[in-house]
Amino acid sequence: MKSRPPAVVDPIVAPFAPGHKFIPPLPLSGALGRGRLTSGIQGKNPYCAVVIQGPAGHGKTTLMQQLLQDARDRGAAVGWLTLDESDNDISRLSACLTTLASSALEGRVARSATVSHRVKSAGTIENILATLSGASRPVALFLDEFQVLEDPVILGLLNSLLERIPPEVTFYIGSRSIPELARGRLMISGRVKWITPEDLCFTQREVYEFLQNVGLPASESEAQAFQERTGGWPAVLQLLQLALRSGKLSRSTLLAWAAGCQSELRDYLADNVMSHQPAGRREFLLRTSILRRLTAPLCELLVDTPDAQQVLQDLVTQGLFLRSIDVEHRWFRYHSIFSDYLKAQLQRSDPKVVDQLHRKAAGWFRDHGLHEEAIFHAIEGGQSELAADVLEQWMPDLVRTARLRTVERLVDTLPHRALQGRPMLLWGRTWALLFLNQAERARQSLEEFEQSLERRGAAELRGSLMVLKCAEALIRDESYCTLPWLDSFPIQTGDIQRHQCFEMSCLANAKAISRLQQSRFAEAKEFALLGESMGARGEAAFSGAYSTTLLAYAFILEGRLDQALNRLHEVFEDEHLQVQGSFASASLAAVYGFALYEAGRFVEAESQLRDSMDMIMQTLPVDWLISAFLSLARATALSETDGKDSREILDDGERLGLVNRVPRLVRAMRQERIRLAVVKGNCTEARYLMKMLGEFASPALPAGWVDFAQGCDDHFVCETRTGIFCDDPLKYLPPLQAELAAAQESHHARRQIKLLTLLSLAYDVLGDTDAAHTALLEALRLAAPAGYVSTFLEEGPRCADLLARLVDSGKLKPTDALRPFAGKLLASEGVEFCPAGADSFAGELFEPLTRKEISILKLLVNGSSNAEIADQLFVSKNTIKFHLKNIYAKLGVANRVQATGAARKLSLV
Repeated sequence: MKSRPPAVVDPIVAPFAPGHKFIPPLPLSGALGRGRLTSGIQGKNPYCAVVIQGPAGHGKTTLMQQLLQDARDRGAAVGWLTLDESDNDISRLSACLTTLASSALEGRVARSATVSHRVKSAGTIENILATLSGASRPVALFLDEFQVLEDPVILGLLNSLLERIPPEVTFYIGSRSIPELARGRLMISGRVKWITPEDLCFTQREVYEFLQNVGLPASESEAQAFQERTGGWPAVLQLLQLALRSGKLSRSTLLAWAAGCQSELRDYLADNVMSHQPAGRREFLLRTSILRRLTAPLCELLVDTPDAQQVLQDLVTQGLFLRSIDVEHRWFRYHSIFSDYLKAQLQRSDPKVVDQLHRKAAGWFRDHGLHEEAIFHAIEGGQSELAADVLEQWMPDLVRTARLRTVERLVDTLPHRALQGRPMLLWGRTWALLFLNQAERARQSLEEFEQSLERRGAAELRGSLMVLKCAEALIRDESYCTLPWLDSFPIQTGDIQRHQCFEMSCLANAKAISRLQQSRFAEAKEFALLGESMGARGEAAFSGAYSTTLLAYAFILEGRLDQALNRLHEVFEDEHLQVQGSFASASLAAVYGFALYEAGRFVEAESQLRDSMDMIMQTLPVDWLISAFLSLARATALSETDGKDSREILDDGERLGLVNRVPRLVRAMRQERIRLAVVKGNCTEARYLMKMLGEFASPALPAGWVDFAQGCDDHFVCETRTGIFCDDPLKYLPPLQAELAAAQESHHARRQIKLLTLLSLAYDVLGDTDAAHTALLEALRLAAPAGYVSTFLEEGPRCADLLARLVDSGKLKPTDALRPFAGKLLASEGVEFCPAGADSFAGELFEPLTRKEISILKLLVNGSSNAEIADQLFVSKNTIKFHLKNIYAKLGVANRVQATGAARKLSLV
C-alpha cells in the first residue's frame, strides 16, 4: 500500500484562493486525443480567446488539458485557473487573474492567489497587460468552469482584458453556457474561436478509436451504432466502457436498450458501474459525493476507513470520474455528472445520513480554518447556527480585505434569525452594502446593528457603530452632519486588532474629508497620513487607498498637483501594496485619473479611468464619482473629434445619480453640459439648462465649506461662467472677486486658478485687456510650477485666444519661465506655438510603430473619430484608445493635433 501524504490543508490565515485552483486536473484514463479539434488552434493563431462550450460531460476539461499539454510542448508559457462561485467577488478574481499571469510567465505552479503583488500605476487590467507584455514566448492561459461568473463588472473586466491582450497571448475558456464574448465584437472580428457542443461530441471514427484505446475492439458498424445511440457524448462513452469492462453488460443488450434519452442511458450505465464495485467502495463513493472537494482525512471521517488516500488513488487509476486537483495529490474532485448521480443515489437510499455527512464536513472544514467550505456544508446540513458562527469569526478579515461581494453573498444565505445576537454579522453586512452603493439596505442593516448593540449592551462595539455612521453619512452625501460629534471621537492607535485598525483608518478618513471641505489642507493631510498608517497596520488596503486619495486631493487643492501625481504613482508602484481587487484600486484610479487629467495627460487619464469605471460606478462616494466622471468625459472630449463618447459618459453619470438618488452627481453632470454649451457659444441652451438645475439642489453646506471634488466645478463657477458670456459680466465681477479673496485666504490654489481664469475672461469680454492679461498672468504663475493644464483648456477657444494675445503682447518675455508653460497650453489647443523649452514634437520616433498602429494613425490623420476607427477595425473604442496611448508615447506627443503634425513630419502617412 502506498503511504499517505501528510494531512496538510490550506492555511488557516487563507490567501484569497487556494493553490489547487491553479493546477490542471490530471487526464482521465483512456482519454482520446482530440486532434480533430486541436489541429485548428495549434501553433500560432489569431485568436485572443478559444471558447470551449458544452454541457457537463462533453469533454471540455479533457480538451483543455490536451491543449495545455500541446502548448507546453511547443514551449509556450502556460497557466491554469479553475473558477468557482466564490470568484464572483472582484477582489478575489483580480488576485487570481494576476497570480495566473505572473505564475505562467515565471514558469512556476501557484501555491495560492494572494493579494500581495506588484502594481504598476494601474488597475487589474493594466497590471495583467503589463505582465503579459513582457512575455518572450507565446502564452496560453486556461480558465475552466467560466459559467460560474455572473457579476457584470467581472464580465466587463474580462471582455476589456481580452480586447487588449498582446497577440502572443491566448485565453482558453471552458464554459457550460455561452459567454457573452462569444457573441459580440470579438467574435465578429474573428478574434474568438468557438468550439460548440456539437464540435465536442465524438464522431463515428473517434468512437471507434476510443473503444480500441480502452481495450474494447469494435467493428465499424458497432462504432456507428454507439455513436448514434449516445450522440457521441464523451461522458456517456466513458461510462459505457466502464460498464462493459465489468462483464455484466453485453454489447447486444446495450444496443437494444440504448435508443432512449441520454440521461436515462447515463443512469443505466452508472448503475452497472456501481454494481461492479465492492460494497465498501460503493459506500465510499456515495458518502463522499456530498463534498465539492475531497481529501483523505476528511473522507476517513465520513466513511470511517483508514485507507482513504489509497482508495482515492485507486479510483483515479480506474478512471472513475475522479481527478486530483493539486500537485501533492491531497485534494480530489468528482466529475459533476458522476457526482450528481452519486448524490441522487445517496438521497434515495439513505436521506437521513445526508445531513449528518454535511455536518461532519462542516465541522472538519471549520476546524481547519476553511471557512467558506464550512459555511457551505453547514447550510446544506441544516446547521445555520454553525454557518453563522463560522461567518462571524471570518467577518472581520473579509471586510478589511474588501471581500464585499463575498460578505453580501454569504450573509444572504443565512436565515434572518441567525443574524440576531451576532452583531459582527450585521457590522460586516453594513460595510459591504455601504460600499456596494446599496444605500437603503445599508441603512436598514445599520439600524439592525444599532438595535443589536442596545439589546446586548455591547459597549465594546459602540465605536464601531460611530465609524459606520460616519461612512453611512458619506455615502448619503451628508458627511457634514457628523461634524458635531466627529471630532470628539478619538482615533485609537494603541494595541488593537487588525479590523479595528481598519475602522480607525476609516475614522481618520472621515476627519480628513471634513478638513478638505473646510479647506484646512494641512490638517486634512495629517489625518490622511494617519489613515494610511492605520490601513497598513490592519493590512486593509481598502481603507488605506481612500486615505491616499484624500492626501492626493489635499495636494491638488492646495496647488501641489505634481506632488499628488508623485504620491499616487509611488503607491501604485509600491511592491508591498496589497491591492485587493478593484474595491481598493477603484478609489485610487478615480483620483489618479483626475490628477492626470488636471496635468493635461489626457490619454493616460482616460486609460486609467475606463478600465475601472464599472467598479467606480458601483462602489465610490459622490466626490470620487464626480471627479471620475468629469475627468473621463473631458479627457475623452479632448481626444476625440465629435464628442459623442463624452456625452455618453455624462449620460451614464446622470443616470447613476438618478437611480441611486444622488442629486449632487446629477447636478454635476448637468453643470458640465452647461459648461459645454457656454464654451460652444450656445447661450440659449445654457440658460435653459441653468433653469433645470433647481430640482436637483445639493445639500446646504455650512458657511465657508466647499465640496472638495468641485472646487472648480460648483454652482458658483457654473453660474459665473454662464453670466460672463451669456449675461452682463459686470455684475459678476464683485462676487467673483469676493470668492477669489476667500480662496486666497484659505490657500485653495486650484480654485484660485479657476477664479482668476474666469476673472480674466470677464475683463476681456468687458474690453479691459490690461486687467484681463494681469489676471491671466497671475493664474499662470499659480498653475505653472505644479503643471495645472486643464483648468485653462476647460474654458475653450476664448481662453486660448486670450492666452495667445497675452503671448503676442510682449508681457511674457522670451526668458520668462512662464513661456514654455504657455506654449504647452497653446499646443494643446492646436495653436502653433513652440517657444524654447516648450513640450513639442522631438522630430523622431521613440519606438517604431506597429502595422496596426500605423493603420490607426492614418485614420486619425484623415479625421476619423475613435468610434469610426473602431468600426473599421472591428474592435472597441476602448481598444483604439489603448493603441492611441501607445502611439502618442512613441511619437512623444500629447494629443491628436500634435500626433497629426508628427505623422506628417515623419512621412508616416
